[in-house]
Amino acid sequence: MATTDLDDEQFEQVAQSLECWLGDQATDDVPELVLVGLLRGYADSIEEHGYVPRSWGSCESSRIRHSCDPVSGGQQQNTSRKTASKEK
Repeated sequence: MATTDLDDEQFEQVAQSLECWLGDQATDDVPELVLVGLLRGYADSIEEHGYVPRSWGSCESSRIRHSCDPVSGGQQQNTSRKTASKEK
């Protein structure tokens, strides 16, 4: 399958969104090793199943997408902590 300009553009958008989300988590004092473990765990799950479960995108998706990134779906624990710290 050939890579198209749309694929490159979509890849870049998703990569930027992921970088933004990771930066936000680090700013909120989530340790980098926690983030690495989280990414590895999800990567292993995706590799094992061969796809990203669409149910991961339904978790608090509207609130998450307002920040910076649609990649966050399924990360309720981190976003809840982030929201709780903002409410203090």
